Amino acid sequence: MIVCHTHQFILIKPRKVGGTSVQANLTKHCGHGDMFTGLMSYSPNKDEDYYRIADQNAEGLRGHATPSSIRAAVGDQIWRGYTIISMIRNPWDLVVSSYYWEKWRQEQRQAQKAKRPRQAYSPLAFVQRFTQSRQKGFSEYVAKLPEMYLNKEFYFDAAGDLVADYHIRYESLEADYQQLCDDLGVPYERLPRLKTSVRKSKRHYSTYYNAQDRELVAHLFSDQIGAFGYTYCSQER
Repeated sequence: MIVCHTHQFILIKPRKVGGTSVQANLTKHCGHGDMFTGLMSYSPNKDEDYYRIADQNAEGLRGHATPSSIRAAVGDQIWRGYTIISMIRNPWDLVVSSYYWEKWRQEQRQAQKAKRPRQAYSPLAFVQRFTQSRQKGFSEYVAKLPEMYLNKEFYFDAAGDLVADYHIRYESLEADYQQLCDDLGVPYERLPRLKTSVRKSKRHYSTYYNAQDRELVAHLFSDQIGAFGYTYCSQER
């Protein structure tokens, strides 16, 4: 999340749309009086490029702060007067990305538990750990997709209108970001490659879906599909 008074823009960051890379670059153009949340979770296991950014003037706001919470923090005058920037992504691809992200997080939690001192044996605890550690199949994951990955509140207000003035497409991330820099009047610098190592398989997203999963994602993301014109493609173009 960024509120940049220097260049009069607000960056809102939905989940799994390439927002960390965009935020890492745009914070370089912020002044001392601007607001942004930190990026402190660099790991060589998931990031190709290094980053480490501390919070600045962003008390009470999170990295994935909702538009309503940012508006409450900055006031209506700034909210209406600044360029609001967001990022979008093909929903079927986003769900695959979130699936790998959740698997990676689970693996990290398990690795941390393995480092802890062993506790006394408990049959019930053993069953619970075994159940929690099972890797969910993709279809099961889609059926129980965490609501936070729907990103609805990042795109639409209570009336159903689009929140942002400017949308960067994940599918053309670098080109759209370069155009954004031109429009904002800030120097363009190639985006860093962050969180790129989590999704080990680079197969096209369509290889993960059966007909039922595909239709469920279409239903869950119907508002975004309609607003941004996304379609399901059976192979890369």
